Amino acid sequence: MSLNDFYVLVVDDDHRHLELLEKILGQLEIPNVHLSIQKAESYDQSVESIKVHFPDLVLLDIILEGLSGLYIAAFITAHAINHDLIMPKIIFNSGGFDNQEEVVRKAKLLNATFLWKPLDLNVLKDAVTKAILKKYPDKPLEKAEEPS
Repeated sequence: MSLNDFYVLVVDDDHRHLELLEKILGQLEIPNVHLSIQKAESYDQSVESIKVHFPDLVLLDIILEGLSGLYIAAFITAHAINHDLIMPKIIFNSGGFDNQEEVVRKAKLLNATFLWKPLDLNVLKDAVTKAILKKYPDKPLEKAEEPS
């Protein structure tokens, strides 16, 4: 059985968080899907990565050095519309904003899923699975039966 490729871009300016997210994503067992993970530590790296290899899903931290992750989400939304593509976004944050409700509202306006840090593995897996189903709506994500 062939696997469906699914490209994920993870954006966080904290190298430790990037490595942890890569490890967590690598441990997700989503039947019939191969996750290919790219990492970016800045707005510029993420925009370049999106232009070169349009990912199927972007996970990004809001608090980045320089520009907010919300700017990246806005760029993704505009870029996807210009190319008639769907690119789900999962935005995560541990707090640090005066008006956290406003951050969640902006994420929703950008058609993004919002998750709080520390990330719950089951919630993250559900969000990634939903993104995969947007790309592969007709593909079963269950494990194939072993021939007897």
